[in-house]
Amino acid sequence: MGVPLAGGGPRQILEDTGIDGFSCARAPAAVCVYNKVAGKTTTFIAFDTQKGRGREVARFDGWPSWALSPDGSQLAVVTDGHQGRLQFISLMTGATRDVVVKDWPVMRGAYWKADGRGLLMGSFTPRGTSVILDVDLDGKAHVILESDPHEQFYWAIPSPDGRYVALNVVTGEDNVWMVENF
Repeated sequence: MGVPLAGGGPRQILEDTGIDGFSCARAPAAVCVYNKVAGKTTTFIAFDTQKGRGREVARFDGWPSWALSPDGSQLAVVTDGHQGRLQFISLMTGATRDVVVKDWPVMRGAYWKADGRGLLMGSFTPRGTSVILDVDLDGKAHVILESDPHEQFYWAIPSPDGRYVALNVVTGEDNVWMVENF
C-alpha cells in the first residue's frame, strides 16, 4: 500500500503471496525490491511504486539477508552467512559479483552505508563477542563497534545522512519492575 505524502487516501501498489520484506532506493531513484518466500526459495522482484510489479532480479535457496543500495543500482545478498559470502547483483544488467568477507565467516544482517560504498553487517570475534563491521565492496572488513560480553548486535541501520546508526542489541540481562497504584 502507498499513501501520498501530500495527503489523500491509500492505494494498493502491488499484491503477491509470500512477501517477506521490501526496500526502496532513495529519491530521485524510483526502484524498489521485495523478496518473496515460497517453500525454501527466496525470489527478489523489482517494482516501481507507480507501476507495480516489475521483473524477477534473482532467486536463492534459503532465506538470505539482503539490502538494496541507496541509489537502487544493486542488491547485496548474503549467500552464505556461515562462510562470509556475499553476492552483488546489478539491477540494470543482472551481472553478479561474488565476494568473500575475509576473516569474518559469520554474517548477520546487511545494510548499505549511507554513501553506498559498503555495508554494515553483524559478526563475531574469535572470542565470541559480537561486532558491527564496515564491509567494503571488495569484502574487506573492519570493526566499528564491539559488544560487551553479555550483549549481541544483530544489525545496524545507518541514517540517510550517515551520522547515526540504529542498533539491534540483545542483552543477557532481565529486569523486573514493580508498579504501584496504576
